[in-house]
Amino acid sequence: MLQLSKTTEGIIEIAVGLYIIIAGLTSKILISESDIPATEEEKLKATATPARRIAITIIGLIACGYGVYRLLS
Repeated sequence: MLQLSKTTEGIIEIAVGLYIIIAGLTSKILISESDIPATEEEKLKATATPARRIAITIIGLIACGYGVYRLLS
């Protein structure tokens, strides 16, 4: 298993959080395709709404906050 310092882990968390925030604010479709690629029908249902954008942005802010916590602890 790869051993990373707390500083490196904090920086990675902040970078991931920023990526999530940017994707949440700019993406036309907000859907997770981590396991199976989404079908066109699923993509049409997952259009970005203001509520979804806010939810994704909050998740990104939480990730950034955790990264800052890791840097300072």
